[in-house]
Order: sequence, then structure tokens, then C-alpha cells
Amino acid sequence: MEIITMNENMEKSRLVQRLKKPTGCYNPFSFGSGLKNGGLTQDAFDQLNKIFSFDLMGAAEFEFGAIPKALEKMFDNKSDFVKGFITVNWKTTRWKTGEAIKGKDKVYFLCHKEQRKEVKRRITSWATGNNISGLPKCSVSLDYSFDSNFCQGWLELDNGFFFFIDKEMWKNTNKLFGVK
Repeated sequence: MEIITMNENMEKSRLVQRLKKPTGCYNPFSFGSGLKNGGLTQDAFDQLNKIFSFDLMGAAEFEFGAIPKALEKMFDNKSDFVKGFITVNWKTTRWKTGEAIKGKDKVYFLCHKEQRKEVKRRITSWATGNNISGLPKCSVSLDYSFDSNFCQGWLELDNGFFFFIDKEMWKNTNKLFGVK
């Protein structure tokens, strides 16, 4: 597989795992028919499940170990991670009515310090539905989530960063990674 770099520090965003509010219960179908807990240890899954739940992505790439691989790399480099937020102007179309709507909201992120500028650029592109970093395998749905609360967070697996529209989920993820 050819690696396409968007800048000197990042690969194309192909796998972006959608995250929802924590359910407080175990969903055996979170990762389809792949590895149990997507390959996460039970302890890791239990810790994450207190912060967020995983949306079923419907693609095998998410089911067979991509999530633990990305998280492990992030934990190994967590001392170089920074948190922040950006305010984005977003636009989406309501699927039932076809009505075009716009808004302005904050998106919170946690990423490697050298990737901050590009992470902000990608978040902004997903908020407007422009996908400047190429089309991910499955829909990110950030633009749609502002209006619908479909998802409240995302874990980008190719480069290892989080972003959220839910401030509490973001704060708890920062705590888990020890980012102050």
C-alpha cells in the first residue's frame, strides 16, 4: 500500500473511527464479526468504554486490531501530545428534508504537537464536508453530527489523534492520556 503524505508528518486519513457517548454496557456488536473488542484487552476496553463507545463502522479494517495498534502508538508518544480546540464554521444537509444548514461550534482535539496544524485543517475540512485529506474508508459525519449528535467524538487511526464535539469526552480522554 502506498503511503500518501499530506505533509511531512502525516499520512492520509483513511480510517476514522466514530465515537458515541458511553453506554455503560457491553455491546458485543461494536466491532462486527471481528476480534472481540476490536482487539483491545478487556481492561483497555473497559477504561475506554467509560469515556466513549465505539460506533459500528461496517468495515473489516476497524475490526481486526487497527484501534489497539493506533492507541498503543499514541500511548507510547503521549508525552508529545497536546490538546486544544478550534471553532469551525460547519455546513450540512438534513437528509430527511434536504434543508441546508450552517453553524459555528467548537471542536476539541488531542494530537501529537507536530501535527496540530494539519489536524486543525482536517477537522475544518470534515466540518464543511470538503474532505481535503482524501475520502476516508467510512463517513466521518462531523458536519452531520453538529446538527444531529450522531457522534460526539472520533479517533483517527492512520496518524493517531482524537477530536470531539463533546467537551466531557475530550476532558476524560485527556486525563486517560495524562495530558494537562
